[in-house]
Amino acid sequence: MTTKAPASAALLAQAVGDVAPFLGSSNRPTPSLELTEDQAMLGAAAPDTTGAGTGDGVQLSLPSTSESWTELAVGPLGSTRRLVSFHLTALVISTLVRSASFSPKLGFGNYLLENLAPVERDGVRWAWILALRAAEIVIGARVWRRVRGAAKHDGALFGFMLALVSRVPLYTFEHSYFLLSTQTVGVLLLIDTLTFGAAFSLLPRLLPHPPAPRPTLSVFDRLAADPNQYLNILFALGLATTTTALGSFVLERFGGRKFIEHNVFEAVVPSYLMRDQLTTSEVLAHPSWTIPALRTYDAAEHLSMHAHLVHSLGSNLPLLPLALAIPSALLGPQRLALLTFALVGLPSAFILWDVLPLTTIGAFSTGIALGIRQAWSSFVIAWTLESLRRTKSVKNVKIVVYDQQVGVEGEEVADVIATTVDATLITDASEQGMATASAVGATRTSPRRKAVLKGEVQL
Repeated sequence: MTTKAPASAALLAQAVGDVAPFLGSSNRPTPSLELTEDQAMLGAAAPDTTGAGTGDGVQLSLPSTSESWTELAVGPLGSTRRLVSFHLTALVISTLVRSASFSPKLGFGNYLLENLAPVERDGVRWAWILALRAAEIVIGARVWRRVRGAAKHDGALFGFMLALVSRVPLYTFEHSYFLLSTQTVGVLLLIDTLTFGAAFSLLPRLLPHPPAPRPTLSVFDRLAADPNQYLNILFALGLATTTTALGSFVLERFGGRKFIEHNVFEAVVPSYLMRDQLTTSEVLAHPSWTIPALRTYDAAEHLSMHAHLVHSLGSNLPLLPLALAIPSALLGPQRLALLTFALVGLPSAFILWDVLPLTTIGAFSTGIALGIRQAWSSFVIAWTLESLRRTKSVKNVKIVVYDQQVGVEGEEVADVIATTVDATLITDASEQGMATASAVGATRTSPRRKAVLKGEVQL
């Protein structure tokens, strides 16, 4: 036995030194694995079990097997206990944040009591609100596995994005039809963004992404390299906004507003409760008064096309970061449309049915209509921005071009005629693949890749 480094490590270091002149230098960082915070802490605290280094700053070490406080509290990474712990903790945190926001002393309780309570139905069932919150956490946790880009490292930013996608269409509808001011729906949207952000801020810690095998090219780098893609984004947003606005405009003109009016419960109060505002003759003439919930009772008064365009634009803007944060290989346009339908249609239907004075048919029909409209917008945006949603990996490479010649004695002589300087290889993995045989005999689909080399050539 010896305490020196193994011979394989020394050979590896020697091999790296032999090929070092051909690797070149670059300002771009070399590809490396993206470790979670737990893994980074374990690697930093790991002792050197080999007894000696291998030279040139290379040192072999084995990671420690001790568990971190996160693993002791909620279970090891990938376990069922850790997944259940996240859902329960996120549900508790979101409930506390929302309760504090509705509190008269800590949040917006007094303001919402004056502006939202007159429109709400009597006896809101909080069990359905809690069940809806749990379902949204489950959907968000599943979407988190497929998110890439800036939202991959910030769970609160991911929660803000989901809150805007889910709630903006609903609150736009409530503001358009019910007696809710812009400030009231703005406060509700602020509470939802804080709730989603607080709940999903635990995602990078409890459900981190696995290490990435290679660095990927971000959307911002692609836009900087090709500014014409900005026109593609504007076209996608304009096409989705125009089509959805036209659809909602036609639906409202051909019975949509009358359908809402016929499915609204009218709140009635006795006249003596308003005796300080009515005369005695008015109280005797009208034993009861109807409290209005809708913004207008005139069936001939409809929203203008300009209003529909503004509402559609506000609802479609949050779909852009959602589509660009999920690669097309993980969620294509069709599946992204189904995801958007679940994020919009499910909460819209249950909130309208449980909170506002709408019948069951009216609430779920409206929720399904809002979900279909946003699903169409998501499909159009994802389909138009397919080039930006495709995953592209980038790595530093060194290319040497040889000129094969035949010498005087018939031997081949290789002459270097060109080398690359600071070259990067951008690999594009398309969805079309080739069927290859696996080790067990089954067939699987491997992505067909197309690479582009960017850099200077030195002759």
